[in-house]
Amino acid sequence: RSMAFTSINTSDAGVYQCNAVISIPEISVTVSSSDSHDLIVQLPEPAVAITREPASGALYVGTQVTFTCTSELMEYLSANVPLKIEFTWSRVDKNISRNTITVKNNPSDRPSYTSTLNISPLSVEDSADYVCQAKLAPVSPVQYIRASTAELSEIITVEALPPPSITITSEGPSIAGQSYTLSCSVSVVDGLAVAPLVTWVDSSQQTNDSVSLNLMFSPLTTPDAGTYQCVSVITIEEISVHVNNSANETITVQVPAPTVTITTASSGDDLYAGTSLNLTCSYELDAAVNTADVAVATEWTVVGYLLSDMLYVVVYDGGTVVNIRPLSTNSSGVYVCSVVANPSSPFITGASNNSSQNINVEDLPPPNVTVETAAFTSEGEPFTLTCVADVVAGLVQLPTIAWSSSDGTVVENGTGTRLNMTFPSSDTGPYACKVLISIPAQSEVKAMNTITITLDNIDIGAVIELVYRNTSNTSGTIAWYMYAPEAIATVVLGYEVELVTLVDYNVVSELLLESSVLGRDGVLFYEIDKLEIFVPYNVCVTPVGVHNKGERDCLVFFSKEGEPSVAPKNVRIIRSRDRKSMNVSWTQLTLMEARAFITEYSISYKTARSSRRQQTTPVVHKAPADSSSAVVDGLDPSADYLVSLSAATSVGLGPASPTMSPIDPPQVTDHPKEQTNVAPGSDVSFSVTATGTAP
Repeated sequence: RSMAFTSINTSDAGVYQCNAVISIPEISVTVSSSDSHDLIVQLPEPAVAITREPASGALYVGTQVTFTCTSELMEYLSANVPLKIEFTWSRVDKNISRNTITVKNNPSDRPSYTSTLNISPLSVEDSADYVCQAKLAPVSPVQYIRASTAELSEIITVEALPPPSITITSEGPSIAGQSYTLSCSVSVVDGLAVAPLVTWVDSSQQTNDSVSLNLMFSPLTTPDAGTYQCVSVITIEEISVHVNNSANETITVQVPAPTVTITTASSGDDLYAGTSLNLTCSYELDAAVNTADVAVATEWTVVGYLLSDMLYVVVYDGGTVVNIRPLSTNSSGVYVCSVVANPSSPFITGASNNSSQNINVEDLPPPNVTVETAAFTSEGEPFTLTCVADVVAGLVQLPTIAWSSSDGTVVENGTGTRLNMTFPSSDTGPYACKVLISIPAQSEVKAMNTITITLDNIDIGAVIELVYRNTSNTSGTIAWYMYAPEAIATVVLGYEVELVTLVDYNVVSELLLESSVLGRDGVLFYEIDKLEIFVPYNVCVTPVGVHNKGERDCLVFFSKEGEPSVAPKNVRIIRSRDRKSMNVSWTQLTLMEARAFITEYSISYKTARSSRRQQTTPVVHKAPADSSSAVVDGLDPSADYLVSLSAATSVGLGPASPTMSPIDPPQVTDHPKEQTNVAPGSDVSFSVTATGTAP
């Protein structure tokens, strides 16, 4: 008989035996026979599929490729006998041996088996037909099961690596002092195993510090001007690949407009013909501009005025100075200073700017001419007249001064603003002083003053440095000086000396002293005695000439000083509304009461016993000698105070006023508000009346 297998499986593999037995019981005969057969199961070829990543497109040197080989294990085959799928990768032309190629198989406990072949980085030599062989076999060897294999291949062609594509863009204005960025965009083939190296090189072939895609200038300066090259290099050491490319970009730096200012310097606020003027044109370049990269030129132009020899230009580092001397009314106009920064490199763009100043020159006014006479003279002695020309400050050419007599004869002339003329006093009569000033583009400016000399119009003047020096408590010396002491004995006849007490204003002494008995080494003095101590005196000295008197000079003094004899009177103390301060007022002491010159007023105060915080030591507030009131701050609002006042001289402190307590200010109550409507444009007046009792 036969045994049929409808579907061979791995479990059917093995040895099959057929036994045949003939049995005849009647005669007790049994005959048997057997035969065996080996059933070897051949495993079917596994289904193999190959995929590639990238799936399409050209493959370039330096990129990578990954092959994935997939085979599915049919579960029914391994129901009784565990099976596995093993993969083997090979090249048609040679073995796979390079260390840049890796093979990875997935775990074997899955029905779907995969294996990957990765080649990174690719080289031209990797162009080939790659074969994936899948072998289906038992996990453990089985005698009656035969393994099977299947393979599939994939052909790749590796092309040479193209150089990187470079694009340079800029961001920001190319103005010195501003931020500016050059960006180098590098494009390479997809999947490149290494990143390209970017290097910036300037026009001098110096490698820039930047090795990034962006070259930043913060800020951009004129030395940065020039051509920059972005170099991109791809190096793959494993496969000895070196590819590069470059692109250029030129930076033309714009110089910012320089700051230009004009300042004027003259002898006065107003400009007059005959004076001079300095116009200073100052410029300042931006800090991002290197002075070696530009040449700065300044140029002056004048609107409505022709440049002439009167215009002097001085150039200095940072500007120019224009000196116009002497000025005339034709000098009026608008002065323009133009500053041009010329570049020294073709990669730098220059700039210019200007500033203007309006100049208005007025006609020179006539000088003010005055005549001064000598301080002292007498009949028969020479005297001096001085012609003084008061002119505007800063004249380039000094005025000409001429003295002439009544008949027009010039007796003295010269240049300057003062001219002296000395002649005997017997030459009395009228004299004229004429001042002339020559100004370009203006008629001659002149002025004149006359004086008629007589002996009684000579100004003697006043004594100087009048002082009192005490020799005892009741006597002393009054001393003074006189102008031109060498002429005192002949010019001044003597001095009127008047001594008055300031107590009752009685004249103590009044006499005429001859100068001949007072002179001693230029110092004039008068000794007085029988003075009272602590009494203020007023002494006046007047020089006396032949025909007139000089000016009177007075001095107040004490023969002996002391401390005040009385306390200040009419003391009034009012507390502030917040009680943190008080106002103290008084009547100043007279000189007789003070018995010397007051040096200060002393306000002494302390808290009263009724206060919670009592002061044991008074606080002293000092007020100036010429004051009659003072404000004392820093008081405790919750405390009451006791206050007294005294005056002080250089000798000491006088008696204090009676102790007083400050009074609070009068209270002011609110008055009902009144509203009155008035028409626009009408007159309105207000009156306020305050009533109350004075403190």
